[in-house]
Amino acid sequence: MSKQERIGNKIGSMSLMHIKVKGIGGHGARPHETKDPIVMAAQMILDFQTIVSREVDPVEPAVVTVGSIHGGMTDNVIAEEVILKLTLRAYPDDLRRNMIESVKRKALAVAMANNLPEDRFPEVMVISDSPAVYNDPKLTKRLIKAISRKLGRYELSKVASSEDFAYYGLVEPKIPSAFFGLGVYSMKTINEFQEKGQPLPGPHSPRFASDDPERTFKTGVKALGLFVLDLLKKTE
Repeated sequence: MSKQERIGNKIGSMSLMHIKVKGIGGHGARPHETKDPIVMAAQMILDFQTIVSREVDPVEPAVVTVGSIHGGMTDNVIAEEVILKLTLRAYPDDLRRNMIESVKRKALAVAMANNLPEDRFPEVMVISDSPAVYNDPKLTKRLIKAISRKLGRYELSKVASSEDFAYYGLVEPKIPSAFFGLGVYSMKTINEFQEKGQPLPGPHSPRFASDDPERTFKTGVKALGLFVLDLLKKTE
């Protein structure tokens, strides 16, 4: 079958972090009189990459991405500060919390290595957290069975994206929940990209779009309809 219909097994937990890297600015021609936050930010970015490669069990999915860097105004001035924006993804939640502490520790270590005064140490802020999505095993198996006869079967393993759907599973009283994703590419398109050695455009890409929007929507509506019809049945 095509990847038009997908069932996601688990979506990762996520944290967004901002780091204000403080320095002591000055003239670009007199760097010895400054503490360059751009250089320190670069050191931090490289150090952050060792969190996953050297602190996380290789079999555990984990990601540290610095997605934004803002610092400096012109070419001949050493700035006072740089802002880094990061996303952390991991399973399980406690691993992500350990990674947050690693980011804080490494940012502080760079500041201390550059002999910054304490009042210029970096500010590390956790902007938001999102727990991992938990799919109720019994419900998930039932929903997979309900659509497999009509749409075929295609299951995904863990993925590193995050999803606010996770909060539905945390409310009281607990209601069994399951998250499913809807694919937008036919096998023809998938094979074409694979033959070219190119990755498929995914979410957040400006080139992300269904190759057959009508089929995509019809598949999604059909899947949801099959779920509802099955859940309305009496169970023993």
